[in-house]
Amino acid sequence: MVDEDRSMKPSVQNAPMTGSPHQEPLALDALLEIVEAISAGPDAEFFPVLAAHLARLMGTSHALVAQVCSGSTDRASTLAYWTPKGPGDQAQWDIAGTPMAEVLKGQIFHMESGVRARFPGPGPLADMGIDSYLGAPLNDGKGFPLGFLCVFNHGPMPLEPWRLALFRVFASRAAAQLARLSLERELAESQERFRDLFDEAPIAYVHEGIDSRFIRANRAAMRTLGITPDQVEGTYGK
Repeated sequence: MVDEDRSMKPSVQNAPMTGSPHQEPLALDALLEIVEAISAGPDAEFFPVLAAHLARLMGTSHALVAQVCSGSTDRASTLAYWTPKGPGDQAQWDIAGTPMAEVLKGQIFHMESGVRARFPGPGPLADMGIDSYLGAPLNDGKGFPLGFLCVFNHGPMPLEPWRLALFRVFASRAAAQLARLSLERELAESQERFRDLFDEAPIAYVHEGIDSRFIRANRAAMRTLGITPDQVEGTYGK
């Protein structure tokens, strides 16, 4: 989850937040769109739908959900990318020298303008001529960065309080989803390692049910008992 103590306190560069909490109140259709965007759905569709809604509601040309590449905090890869022309391509890139590096320090990072001057590149935002940026880290429950959520424009991006509050909602939901997927991936990898240890063990191992019927047997057990994989479930222990 996004850390409320650090991640949700914006580091604003070049310009203070403007407007009032009641400026441009969200209409009912916008509120319904927020609910749709952050509601749980099929994993393959969740982040693309969230990015598209986020760009529209924030009034930005681009929205990006990215994850830190496994085993490194130096590179990131696209989970979902929304552009003025629709969904963008999947890609990987170096984080150093980009606004994403500031986000991964653990706080919301905003630049109303001047992105090209502060981060001249090389990098995807510099290559695109992006001028403004807003990003938030997506952390797990222990505060470890799993990725980030950001929106950016070719022109300036003033940050009214209601837009910041809206962005926080999307960031929190994206962090929860990414953390869940990370835990599921770790569990699957752990189960795969266990299966390998079980199947390749030099000692015979058998997993039986309460009725002594075999549920699973490793290769050493099948060799010892003289049975084949398709006979395992029809065999009973003594």
